[in-house]
Amino acid sequence: MKYIIKVIDAKDLNDVVVDHSLVPLRVLENVQMIVIETDDDTLIKNLREDVRVSYVTLEKTRKPLVVDISEPQKLTTPPDDTSHPSTTVGYVDGVWEFYGHLELMNSLDYGDNLDYHEINPTKTGEGVDVYVIDSGVNFDHPNLSGRVNRCPGFDLNLNDAEDRGTSSSHGTYCSLCVGGLSCGIAPDVEFYSLRVFPDDQGASSSDIVFAIECIIAHHNSKTNGNSSVIN
Repeated sequence: MKYIIKVIDAKDLNDVVVDHSLVPLRVLENVQMIVIETDDDTLIKNLREDVRVSYVTLEKTRKPLVVDISEPQKLTTPPDDTSHPSTTVGYVDGVWEFYGHLELMNSLDYGDNLDYHEINPTKTGEGVDVYVIDSGVNFDHPNLSGRVNRCPGFDLNLNDAEDRGTSSSHGTYCSLCVGGLSCGIAPDVEFYSLRVFPDDQGASSSDIVFAIECIIAHHNSKTNGNSSVIN
């Protein structure tokens, strides 16, 4: 079984490994965690009694969210421009469709906006990096316009369709809402995809923590002053 060990102080990580003769799968310095695989109940008991350890938890699997994006424009139509003064998707199957996430930005009360379909953001997200821990992001989606990158140091699922999500994946959907051209809140953000959900399988909590570790490391190494947001 896999366990995640949370150490109170990062400086004690290596000492905890040595003192308990651990064979770690990963040592994550930025989040102060150690991932191990063991069936030794005595070892787990001793770790939990170690004053340097905050907690020891059994690894869990998180199930991916399945998203059905019904509006075809979200999937295939390149934007006419990068602005989006209107929340309108288009006339789809005889009905005018609107981007719900943009509609919600109009007011605190969604019910008051049923006939008001404009949005005029004052910020575009320029200088902000958005890290998407999810089922992958479609690198080639026209509304993401070549702004999807891989996070340095993150090496999971890179051989699985080159770590690319499909147009209908939850990661792509979230990225479109955040910064899709003509449909996102902040169309100038830069994306970093960290695919922890391979295909329709669940993601382990240790993989999610590893993704966060890589994001923190990348943020700390940046010299361009960009802000970082984890989704």
